[in-house]
Amino acid sequence: MSSAYSMDFRRAVVAHVGRGSSCSQTARVFGTSRSFVIKLMRHFRETGDLAPRPRGGARHSKLVAFQHEIIGWIEARPDITLQQMAERLMDIHGVTASTSGLSDMLRRAGYTYKKIAAGQRGYARQA
Repeated sequence: MSSAYSMDFRRAVVAHVGRGSSCSQTARVFGTSRSFVIKLMRHFRETGDLAPRPRGGARHSKLVAFQHEIIGWIEARPDITLQQMAERLMDIHGVTASTSGLSDMLRRAGYTYKKIAAGQRGYARQA
């Protein structure tokens, strides 16, 4: 991931535009995109600040709040499927969860998924 331009670079770009250069000319002089110069100038005019805007942050899973409960379901019934867990979360808490989200949460908690072979199942596979 690329990092934000330095404050010195930003000051130089704003000063160059302030001396009468167009955004296109300034972009060519500094070797950056025209859209960067336009957005920087708009941000500077609106806020008076040159600092870069905050970038994305850590996203936290909504499933962490239910992790202990979900693990309890697994310990009570080890053959429960991810789809069944997702349905149970919806029924009990009204929370929509994808099977991949559940899988990621369980993997982080140290649980792995192992398919049960047909001969080891307690029931016959239905077609």
